[in-house]
Amino acid sequence: MPSTPDATPSHPRPAHPAPEVRTERIGTSLVITLDRPRARNAVNAAVAAQLAAALDELAGDPELRAGVLTGAGGTFSAGMDLKAALAGESPEIPGRGFGGLTETVTTKPLIAAVEGWAMGGGFELALACDLIVAAQRTVTAALTASADVREGMTAFAERRAPVWQGK
Repeated sequence: MPSTPDATPSHPRPAHPAPEVRTERIGTSLVITLDRPRARNAVNAAVAAQLAAALDELAGDPELRAGVLTGAGGTFSAGMDLKAALAGESPEIPGRGFGGLTETVTTKPLIAAVEGWAMGGGFELALACDLIVAAQRTVTAALTASADVREGMTAFAERRAPVWQGK
């Protein structure tokens, strides 16, 4: 039977795409996972809105005592989704900052569980948390501007083993 232009495709797309930020309650903690591993957990407008909603869930539930922010697929976050930015999307939420987090005042402790890359805005997300727990193979990078540098921009990247202190 010949196909017609309005025939149903053999693999229809879901009406509602899968969430790009997952939440899971473990005891009194809320684990918030950036779940775009094919895009290295880059932040677009949808991720920012879903992350802000997850933070609201953490703040609004009296049974939750802390949150953990992490990334799926071995990468914390590559930062801003440049393809989405080129299409005109903004990963910033007014009054809440990049990803709905960087200007948000959290009422409960938020821990960044960082594994793999945390680049640019992804590093900002980690820095916006109260505590960072980093795997040994973590690489962080931030783009900084400096008047002393001829090119005007320098990239800072650091890779080191964690330093354990205390008793």
